[in-house]
Amino acid sequence: MGRAVGFLVCRRHSDPDVYAKAKAAGKVQEIPTNQNPRFVPVIHPTLQTGVETLLVSAKAWLSLAASSG
Repeated sequence: MGRAVGFLVCRRHSDPDVYAKAKAAGKVQEIPTNQNPRFVPVIHPTLQTGVETLLVSAKAWLSLAASSG
């Protein structure tokens, strides 16, 4: 399970060129994952996904507060 999660994290938020080079060299497991201090996410789509998630969460929370108040 941990390997699958690490793969998804690396594949979606790491530089595609870094991933391709690591895959070709058989070193995908050496790419730092999100809990590693050497992890460097690609700014896009990481930032956009985070902002969209925050906005959806805020909208849901604020609509609940408005309907109960």
